[in-house]
Amino acid sequence: MNLFETLKELTAAAGVAGEENSAAFTVKKMLDEYGKAEITPYGNVLCRVGEFSQNKPTILLDAHIDEIGMIVSYITDDGFLKVSNCGGLDRRVLLAQQVTIYGKQKLTGFVTSTPPHLEKGNSAVPEIDDIYIDTGLS
Repeated sequence: MNLFETLKELTAAAGVAGEENSAAFTVKKMLDEYGKAEITPYGNVLCRVGEFSQNKPTILLDAHIDEIGMIVSYITDDGFLKVSNCGGLDRRVLLAQQVTIYGKQKLTGFVTSTPPHLEKGNSAVPEIDDIYIDTGLS
């Protein structure tokens, strides 16, 4: 697999903080061809390549497997999802983004907020409380 395909597969794996199972499984599957890969009870992915020897150097490659996301905190009477952040969310890049909602079934939604002409203030970046997810459902 080339670098582009590897990155594409890794970034497509869901891994919001606290729910990293899909991302961990994807990484384990990729590492299986290089050595003995396993997922620990804490969700860490370990891969041992070769045999340990006092005469050989040991190398540790370390990376985060989780991603920043949001958690649904409320569903409005109109069917919009209210969210809270899960990780260090940059609200400047959220508006109009497509998102995946994981629940009993996977849904697609879009990040939206109150239109500027209906807002009290004229903030360029909405607060997390002013952000909604529109799934198109009532």
